Amino acid sequence: MGAIIIHLSDPDDAKENDRENFDPTLDIDGVNAMKAEWLRQISNLAADPDAMLAHGDLTSLLYRWRDYTRTPDLPAKWVQQVVSTDARFAVLIDRLMSRGRSSGWGDRVSAPYDSFSKETIEELFGLETARERASAIELDGLPQDQAHAMRTLLRFLDGWRDGNERV
Repeated sequence: MGAIIIHLSDPDDAKENDRENFDPTLDIDGVNAMKAEWLRQISNLAADPDAMLAHGDLTSLLYRWRDYTRTPDLPAKWVQQVVSTDARFAVLIDRLMSRGRSSGWGDRVSAPYDSFSKETIEELFGLETARERASAIELDGLPQDQAHAMRTLLRFLDGWRDGNERV
């Protein structure tokens, strides 16, 4: 919730073409104070990797952490430390997968659609490192959701390698 309030008043988040109409509720000192508090809270959360991995909006947290610290590699370093085990790697991959449903005109039932952001995987692991890690994990030993996420990641990685940006 705090990140949304910050976003609505942060001139750094205002789109270039909307800057002249940008009317923040908070002044820049208030925005910076809220960012500092948000960073303090995320640092506390990151100290407990299992709690952070369980957060419902993990991907957003990682991006905000990167943006607020203006240190692109800080969340990636945290990820590298946290996913030293295959079990945590699988948990993180499961948390990074976007889940949705799609339907077309005239469809009576929607179909599930799972996807990954190439930018996120590349930024946090590197595509080849992610492929190596995911390929080396025995999927039969994982919970069903995590095994599905790993198979989906491998499918996306194969598609990206083959030049298909829309897997």
